[in-house]
Amino acid sequence: MQRLSHFDQASLRTYIQVVLNFPLKADASAQAIYAHLRTSLTHVGHEFHVLACKLHLEKSRFAEEAYLGLSKEEIPLVADIGGANYASLAARGFPAHEFILPEFNLDSLFKLNDGPVPVAHARVKFINGGFLLILSLNNTAADAYGLGQFVEAFAAATRGLNVAGEPSCTVLDLPQDPKISSQTLTTLVHGCPEFEVLLEPNPLPSLPDLLPGGTPSEEIPSEVKIFVFRIDQINKLSDQVHEALGDQARLKRPSAFMIISTLTWANVTKARCGSETGAPPSGDADVAKLFVPLDFRRRFHEETLEYFGNANVTIPIEIPVAEVVSATFGGEQNLPAFAKLVNRVRRVIDDVGQADILRREALIRRLGDCRRLVLSQDRRLPGQLQFNSWRYFGGNDVWSFPGMGSRKPDAVRRVQNNVSPGSALLLPLTSESEVYELCLALPKVSMSALVQAEEWMHWVDRVID
Repeated sequence: MQRLSHFDQASLRTYIQVVLNFPLKADASAQAIYAHLRTSLTHVGHEFHVLACKLHLEKSRFAEEAYLGLSKEEIPLVADIGGANYASLAARGFPAHEFILPEFNLDSLFKLNDGPVPVAHARVKFINGGFLLILSLNNTAADAYGLGQFVEAFAAATRGLNVAGEPSCTVLDLPQDPKISSQTLTTLVHGCPEFEVLLEPNPLPSLPDLLPGGTPSEEIPSEVKIFVFRIDQINKLSDQVHEALGDQARLKRPSAFMIISTLTWANVTKARCGSETGAPPSGDADVAKLFVPLDFRRRFHEETLEYFGNANVTIPIEIPVAEVVSATFGGEQNLPAFAKLVNRVRRVIDDVGQADILRREALIRRLGDCRRLVLSQDRRLPGQLQFNSWRYFGGNDVWSFPGMGSRKPDAVRRVQNNVSPGSALLLPLTSESEVYELCLALPKVSMSALVQAEEWMHWVDRVID
C-alpha cells in the first residue's frame, strides 16, 4: 500500500460530490445510457488507476494514517430511478436544497473507519424527463481539483477519447526548509492561525463547535440559496474598485473571486450581526474571519505536476467586524471602503508564498495524529465565513450519451449531506454563461435578513431557492 501525503492525512475523511443534470430525450434508452456510462467508467479506471483503488486506514497506538491500496477494482456505478420531474427542477433553476438529501449521503454507506472505501464513486438517477449523474471523490484521496479531474476524464471517456496521462502519483515531495522544519510545535501552530489543535482526536467527520456555550450548530435552523450575479456587472464593479484604489492598486484588476467573496463577506456579516442570537461567548467576537482555501499547485508547479491528491491550504483573513460591515454598499457612495476591503483580501492571498505552504506541511508532519487538527472556525460566530470556488470543475465538460448526442450539463450542483451554515461556494458553469452562481448557506434568520437587504440585492440578478 502507498501512504498518502501529509495534506491528504489532514483532510476530512468524507466524500466531496457534484451532481450533473441532463435532460433525457423521449426516445433515448436509460438502459443504453447506463451501459455506456459503465463502459466509459471502466475505461477511466484502467487509465486513471488511482480512481479505481480503495482507501485503507492503518491504526497505531498513537495515530491513524490513510493509505491507498494498489489493487485496482471497478469504480462503482449505481443506477436508481426517482420520482422527481426534470422539467420542474429546470424551471426552478435546479435549487441547491434539492441535492441536500439523506439519499445522497455516501458517507453513511462508506466509512473509512469501518474498512476500505472506494476513492471514486458514481451514481446515475433517472427521473421523469432527465437524469442526474452524481460523481463522488473521497476527500482523503484528493481535493475538489481532483474531483474536477475525475469529471473531466469521465466526460472524455463517454466521447471515446483517450484519458491516458492523468496524474497518478500520490507522493508529494516538497522541498524542505530547515528553518521551518526545525521549529517547535508551538511555533508552527502560531504561524498557522487558521488551525486549532485539540487535546483529543476529533471522532466526527465534520468540524466541531470549538467554543463552549451558545446554541449547538445542529440545532440552528439553516437553509441554502443560490444567488446569481451577472458577469458584466461584476466586471464593471472590478473596474471601479481598481480605479478607486488609485496608487494602491496592483497591475491587474481584482478577480471576480475577490469581488464576490468580499461582497459576500461584508453583506453576510452585516445580516448575521443584526439578526442572530445564541452565538457562544468569544474573545474574537469583534473580529471577522474569511477562510479561503488556496490551491498551491502554481506555487509548486514542478512538484505537483504528476501529483494526485490534496494540494490546498486554508488562508484566514482577519479584519475587525466593524470595518467589514462598513464596506457594504449598493451603489457608488461607499465604493472607497469596499475597494479597501477588496485590496486587503487580495493582498493576504497574493502574499502567500512557498514558506507558508511548507510551514503548514511541517505542522501536519509534527502533529502526528491529524484528527487533532481542525479549522479555528466556529460557524456560529456571525463574522466567520468560508468561501470557496468550484467555478471550473465540471461545468464546461462535454459528454456523449446514446440517443442524446454531445452536450454539456444543464447545471452542476454540489451534493451535501446537510446544510453547513457560514459557507459559500461559487458553482461550476459553462464558458458561455453570462452569470456567476453563488451557493450560500446561512441560519434562516440571517438569510431572511440578507434577501431583504437592499445593499446586497442591488448586486444580485436573481435568487434560486
